[in-house]
Amino acid sequence: MVNKFPESFSTWFLSFLSDRVQFVWIGDVSSELLHTNAGAPQGTRAGPNAFKLMINDLKFNLTYIKNVDDVTFASVSRDSDDSSLQEAVDHLALWCHVNGMRLNTDKTKEMIVLFNKRVCRDDITPIVVNSSTIERVDDLKLLGVYFSSDLTWNKHVNLITAKASKRMYYYVI
Repeated sequence: MVNKFPESFSTWFLSFLSDRVQFVWIGDVSSELLHTNAGAPQGTRAGPNAFKLMINDLKFNLTYIKNVDDVTFASVSRDSDDSSLQEAVDHLALWCHVNGMRLNTDKTKEMIVLFNKRVCRDDITPIVVNSSTIERVDDLKLLGVYFSSDLTWNKHVNLITAKASKRMYYYVI
């Protein structure tokens, strides 16, 4: 079943997203107004829902998670030459291009978890987006949780402990 929005809602929502102005205000000084027709407005209640509507048709053949302004996918494979992640990234890059969005390759990371000790992670072909090789990391933060390629929780626990210690004015040396 296909849901259709009433024309009046679509018109109202498009007016919310188009011909907007934005500026930065610091203290008593503000920047010049910038006119924009792109993106979902930050700081509004409708902004996150507008973004979800914009990315609703983005789907992959892998396990994936879409959250407000982020997409994460994962692949489990016994084949070190498996190209499913590269194919997913290529699909995402094309989708972004078609939909007028920009993929931030500086924030994009690849983390490999290896169970086979005979495979060297340096022998696995890196993921490339728009001719940029994606940075390979040993740990990454996803929705506030640190994941490590060795599947330990050491980094996450240490960071949470340090944060709690600061809030309690107690420092662990």
